[in-house]
Amino acid sequence: MKGNFIEFQDHDFEFAKAPISKQFIIAAFEEHFLSFISYFGGDFFYVEMQDGEPLIPINLEGSYPEKIELIFDFMVTERISLIRYENGVLLKGSVMGESSTSDA
Repeated sequence: MKGNFIEFQDHDFEFAKAPISKQFIIAAFEEHFLSFISYFGGDFFYVEMQDGEPLIPINLEGSYPEKIELIFDFMVTERISLIRYENGVLLKGSVMGESSTSDA
């Protein structure tokens, strides 16, 4: 996945509602073996696990584990379109289409 990503800093959580923090999100990603969460607007999220497979909601109402639902709320409030966890680093950013990137 190509995109523009920057590392989260502790001050990015200054106005976040408890228990959301950088450490909380990292723990949730590690607990559920997540690679990234992408927010497309409305109530549409995509959650991908480290093995490249999507994480499927745990019940028929489409609910994810509570920690992930709290991350969804944070993403909506802070207008974050993507959170990625890679090599122990928590990143935020946006996904760019293949045609909008350059290999030059």
